[in-house]
Amino acid sequence: MKTRLIFKKLLAIVLTSIAIGYGSCVKPQEPDYREKWVGEYECERRWAYLSKESDTIIIVECVSQNIVVVRMKGDFILNFSQKGTEMNHDAKVNADGSFFDYSLISIIVGEFFGDSLFMTNYGDTMVCGEYKGKKNKDNSK
Repeated sequence: MKTRLIFKKLLAIVLTSIAIGYGSCVKPQEPDYREKWVGEYECERRWAYLSKESDTIIIVECVSQNIVVVRMKGDFILNFSQKGTEMNHDAKVNADGSFFDYSLISIIVGEFFGDSLFMTNYGDTMVCGEYKGKKNKDNSK
Protein backbone atom coordinates (compact mmCIF):
# COMPACT_ATOMS: atom_id res chain seq x y z
CA MET A 1 0.00 0.00 0.00
CA LYS A 2 2.80 2.36 0.89
CA THR A 3 4.56 1.43 -2.36
CA ARG A 4 1.41 2.13 -4.35
CA LEU A 5 1.05 5.62 -2.76
CA ILE A 6 4.70 6.47 -3.53
CA PHE A 7 4.19 5.24 -7.11
CA LYS A 8 1.09 7.44 -7.55
CA LYS A 9 2.92 10.51 -6.21
CA LEU A 10 5.89 9.83 -8.45
CA LEU A 11 3.62 9.34 -11.47
CA ALA A 12 1.78 12.59 -10.65
CA ILE A 13 5.10 14.48 -10.42
CA VAL A 14 6.33 13.07 -13.74
CA LEU A 15 3.06 13.83 -15.55
CA THR A 16 2.94 17.35 -14.09
CA SER A 17 6.53 17.97 -15.18
CA ILE A 18 5.74 16.79 -18.71
CA ALA A 19 2.63 18.99 -18.89
CA ILE A 20 4.54 22.06 -17.65
CA GLY A 21 7.41 21.38 -20.05
CA TYR A 22 5.07 20.92 -23.00
CA GLY A 23 3.07 24.02 -22.12
CA SER A 24 6.16 26.20 -21.92
CA CYS A 25 7.53 24.95 -25.26
CA VAL A 26 4.40 25.12 -27.38
CA LYS A 27 3.14 28.67 -27.75
CA PRO A 28 0.17 29.68 -29.83
CA GLN A 29 1.19 31.30 -33.09
CA GLU A 30 0.35 34.98 -32.99
CA PRO A 31 -0.49 36.70 -36.26
CA ASP A 32 2.31 38.89 -37.61
CA TYR A 33 1.03 42.42 -37.14
CA ARG A 34 3.55 43.79 -39.69
CA GLU A 35 1.79 42.12 -42.62
CA LYS A 36 -0.79 44.91 -42.94
CA TRP A 37 1.93 47.52 -43.57
CA VAL A 38 3.86 45.64 -46.28
CA GLY A 39 3.51 47.17 -49.75
CA GLU A 40 4.19 50.28 -51.78
CA TYR A 41 3.34 53.78 -50.60
CA GLU A 42 2.95 56.78 -52.91
CA CYS A 43 4.62 59.51 -50.89
CA GLU A 44 5.29 63.18 -51.13
CA ARG A 45 8.87 63.73 -50.05
CA ARG A 46 9.92 67.09 -48.65
CA TRP A 47 13.54 67.74 -47.93
CA ALA A 48 15.89 70.62 -47.39
CA TYR A 49 19.61 71.10 -47.68
CA LEU A 50 22.15 73.85 -47.17
CA SER A 51 23.61 75.56 -50.21
CA LYS A 52 26.30 78.18 -50.47
CA GLU A 53 25.70 80.80 -53.10
CA SER A 54 28.45 83.41 -53.16
CA ASP A 55 28.99 84.36 -49.53
CA THR A 56 25.52 83.40 -48.30
CA ILE A 57 24.36 80.03 -46.98
CA ILE A 58 20.73 79.35 -47.85
CA ILE A 59 18.31 76.54 -47.13
CA VAL A 60 16.92 74.97 -50.29
CA GLU A 61 13.55 73.23 -49.89
CA CYS A 62 12.40 70.60 -52.39
CA VAL A 63 9.30 68.47 -52.96
CA SER A 64 8.99 65.31 -55.06
CA GLN A 65 6.72 62.29 -55.51
CA ASN A 66 8.34 58.99 -54.54
CA ILE A 67 7.43 55.34 -54.07
CA VAL A 68 8.49 53.86 -50.72
CA VAL A 69 8.54 50.06 -50.63
CA VAL A 70 7.99 48.34 -47.26
CA ARG A 71 9.02 44.68 -46.82
CA MET A 72 9.20 42.27 -43.88
CA LYS A 73 12.70 41.39 -42.70
CA GLY A 74 13.48 39.36 -39.57
CA ASP A 75 11.62 39.49 -36.26
CA PHE A 76 9.61 42.68 -35.85
CA ILE A 77 11.74 44.35 -38.56
CA LEU A 78 10.47 46.15 -41.66
CA ASN A 79 12.69 47.32 -44.49
CA PHE A 80 12.00 50.73 -46.05
CA SER A 81 13.42 51.54 -49.48
CA GLN A 82 12.73 54.26 -52.00
CA LYS A 83 12.42 53.24 -55.65
CA GLY A 84 15.14 54.73 -57.83
CA THR A 85 17.41 55.77 -54.95
CA GLU A 86 19.83 54.25 -52.47
CA MET A 87 17.56 54.99 -49.49
CA ASN A 88 17.28 51.69 -47.63
CA HIS A 89 16.60 51.34 -43.90
CA ASP A 90 15.58 48.61 -41.49
CA ALA A 91 13.56 49.48 -38.39
CA LYS A 92 11.87 47.59 -35.60
CA VAL A 93 8.15 48.33 -35.81
CA ASN A 94 5.96 48.23 -32.72
CA ALA A 95 2.45 46.81 -32.72
CA ASP A 96 1.02 50.34 -32.69
CA GLY A 97 2.81 51.12 -35.99
CA SER A 98 5.52 53.38 -34.60
CA PHE A 99 9.17 52.84 -35.52
CA PHE A 100 12.58 54.30 -34.82
CA ASP A 101 16.06 53.19 -35.78
CA TYR A 102 19.49 54.71 -36.04
CA SER A 103 22.93 53.84 -37.29
CA LEU A 104 26.22 55.70 -37.53
CA ILE A 105 25.06 57.43 -40.71
CA SER A 106 21.30 57.86 -40.44
CA ILE A 107 18.17 57.98 -38.32
CA ILE A 108 14.68 56.89 -39.35
CA VAL A 109 11.57 57.62 -37.31
CA GLY A 110 7.89 57.39 -38.16
CA GLU A 111 4.59 55.62 -37.89
CA PHE A 112 1.86 53.88 -39.83
CA PHE A 113 -1.66 55.19 -39.39
CA GLY A 114 -4.36 53.21 -41.17
CA ASP A 115 -3.23 53.02 -44.80
CA SER A 116 -0.79 55.95 -44.41
CA LEU A 117 2.94 56.19 -43.78
CA PHE A 118 4.61 59.14 -42.04
CA MET A 119 8.41 58.92 -41.91
CA THR A 120 11.40 61.20 -41.40
CA ASN A 121 14.87 60.22 -42.53
CA TYR A 122 17.93 62.08 -41.25
CA GLY A 123 20.93 61.19 -43.43
CA ASP A 124 24.67 61.42 -43.06
CA THR A 125 24.70 64.78 -44.83
CA MET A 126 22.77 67.91 -44.00
CA VAL A 127 19.70 66.47 -45.74
CA CYS A 128 16.50 65.62 -43.88
CA GLY A 129 13.69 63.92 -45.80
CA GLU A 130 10.07 63.82 -44.68
CA TYR A 131 7.74 61.29 -46.32
CA LYS A 132 3.94 61.34 -46.17
CA GLY A 133 1.89 58.97 -48.26
CA LYS A 134 -0.85 56.39 -48.72
CA LYS A 135 -0.58 52.72 -49.51
CA ASN A 136 -0.94 51.87 -53.18
CA LYS A 137 -3.91 49.46 -53.24
CA ASP A 138 -2.78 47.95 -56.58
CA ASN A 139 0.59 46.84 -55.12
CA SER A 140 -0.21 46.13 -51.51
CA LYS A 141 2.24 43.18 -51.32
